[in-house]
Amino acid sequence: MKNTFVACLMIICKTLASQAPPNKEIPVRDELQFRYDLTKNRLFKGTCPAYTEDFILNDLQPDPAKQSLRRFSEFSGDLSGRYLSAVSRMPQNEWPVNFNTLVKYVIAMQEADGRFGNPSLVFTPEMIGKDHMALLWGNGRLLVGLMDYYHASPSTEVLQSALNLANFLINAANVCLHPAVIAKTSGWAANGIICMTQINEGLVMLAQATGQNSYAEITRKYYMAMQPRNGQHAHGYLTTLRGVMKLYEMNKDAGVLAFAKIRYDSIINSPDYKITGGVLEYFGDKLPYELHDEGCAEVDFLMLSLQLWKATKEISYLEKAEYCILNHFFFNQFETGDFGHHVVDGNAGYRLSNEEHKAWWCCTLHGMLGFQEIRKNIITTDGEWHKVNFYMNTTFADKSVSLEMKKIKSDRAEYTVSFQLPSSAEVPLAFRKPAWAETFTLMLNNQPLPFEEINGYCVATRKWALTDKIKIIMSYKMSLATPTGQELHPSQTGQPVEAYMKYGPYLMVADGNAASEFLSSPSHSNIIYISNYKKSNKSDAGSSIPETYLVFQYTHEGFEGRHEVVLRPVAELGAKKHTYFRALLRFAN
Repeated sequence: MKNTFVACLMIICKTLASQAPPNKEIPVRDELQFRYDLTKNRLFKGTCPAYTEDFILNDLQPDPAKQSLRRFSEFSGDLSGRYLSAVSRMPQNEWPVNFNTLVKYVIAMQEADGRFGNPSLVFTPEMIGKDHMALLWGNGRLLVGLMDYYHASPSTEVLQSALNLANFLINAANVCLHPAVIAKTSGWAANGIICMTQINEGLVMLAQATGQNSYAEITRKYYMAMQPRNGQHAHGYLTTLRGVMKLYEMNKDAGVLAFAKIRYDSIINSPDYKITGGVLEYFGDKLPYELHDEGCAEVDFLMLSLQLWKATKEISYLEKAEYCILNHFFFNQFETGDFGHHVVDGNAGYRLSNEEHKAWWCCTLHGMLGFQEIRKNIITTDGEWHKVNFYMNTTFADKSVSLEMKKIKSDRAEYTVSFQLPSSAEVPLAFRKPAWAETFTLMLNNQPLPFEEINGYCVATRKWALTDKIKIIMSYKMSLATPTGQELHPSQTGQPVEAYMKYGPYLMVADGNAASEFLSSPSHSNIIYISNYKKSNKSDAGSSIPETYLVFQYTHEGFEGRHEVVLRPVAELGAKKHTYFRALLRFAN
């Protein structure tokens, strides 16, 4: 009787199990939104320093003696201009309640000759010094901020202020073209000629707003004054190139595009392009102090990459932007939402400093522009296709289609696309097939979705129903890259080889939190065995990519035995309290 009862119970359990709904798709944290909110909260709620109205306006104080005691106050307009840009590019329902009033206060502080800041600085070839160049830099950033605000909320007063400022900048820049100024600013780094060349971005924006093309065309002679890259401030250099691309977007001059493309490609093919997907604060290696990165430069690099991708349709630029975003840009963010600097330890990785280099005067504000640019490019339309360019949580809607994309918890890169409205006609959806994907699968309602592969995209065309659900499933490709740039398949590592590991789009590192025992000294000759790795069942709380935490066996140079180490993406060290890491490791099969 007892055996009969147990048998019946087993049958009932099996029947219930067969009728149970499939495993529910569990969404992971919206990583981009989480990081965006960190920085937005830093701008609106952060302290030390707080971005108060008085603090922002003090950036424009004309009397240097009355400026508050803060860093880089001589760069008048830099902090305030970046703040205007960061907020103006947000949805207006996110603006602080006093933002429009703040802008009015800003333009009220303009000097009679159009400048903002110290009126005693006289621009002649003989008089120009580092303070003059600093004022040019800050006023150039403020022109961009005014134009960003004007684009979001057109105002005659703001446009007139921008015109007055532009005329001052042009007059000052023309003086900076004097050979004596070019010569003496060489070697001035962040106060160098890039302080003048970067005004091209705001001038082109002004030309687009007013239809006065002369403001754009005059920038040709400014950016042509850029000096060789070595020793240059990367942020200023890349900002100038972004301005060059804005000119191309306006006039479609192939020579303008070639100017930017040649210089970008030169960076990529040089030691200035780092394994983390970004650049350091200065180009070259002969600097008077320790090497470090800069959040502003990473933002510039990813934005310039996107501009070149749109202009050339060469997918390699899009891939460079993605790699920068998912590695260097994400790593650069602090747990407070700030962006800033991190000290580089040769080619191996980043180490802790005796300071926290949170650059609230520039990088934090510029970082917000990075998030906004990423958001705009996750899904785009070119009039023919709707393209999924980056795999991140997002919503998208236009006259043809309305959809939502989300990452779900899986041991792979897995995303779902659901439709908010049915499409009234056939709509081509083009899903980028990343070079980092070992396998790439599209499913529609749990059935294979037919597609045509065109120029790196998998294109599916149909009328999309409200009930349709697309699933994108990708596995991560593992690869190694030597310091000389040689790409290796893991199977090619019979003997120990010093290399960087990439897993999908991610640079994998050993860090002071997840791999502290591995990094215990001496550790530079530790050997990681690639074969038989496994997925870790432990990841940081809230991680959106837990499937990328990998467990390897290794031998330590300081003691016997085989042990386990967790390698994880460098991006996982960002947006939290930073630790040191090493990316250059020794691998064997």
